[in-house]
Amino acid sequence: MRNFFIVFLFSLASSLLLCLFAFIPTILKYAFSLGAFLTGLKFFSTYDSWKMRGSYLASSIVLFFIWIMLYTVFAFAYDWPLPEGVVPEEQGAAAY
Repeated sequence: MRNFFIVFLFSLASSLLLCLFAFIPTILKYAFSLGAFLTGLKFFSTYDSWKMRGSYLASSIVLFFIWIMLYTVFAFAYDWPLPEGVVPEEQGAAAY
């Protein structure tokens, strides 16, 4: 049970940092990328088991997509700004 919480907390931290890296367009995004890299480096240097490392990678990817999906749902519901690269619905893809 202890290993589950360790993997969950590390993957939660790295997925949040990667989500912030994907959404923030300023130079600050590279600080979040470095934080995610250092989080992964700390986890991989601490745990040598392939099961722990694989579960960390898989849960980080799954949590990253969950954070992306949650932000997108809330952004459409509350008219928050969407990240760069999203085509507005009024113009359509033909405008680009």
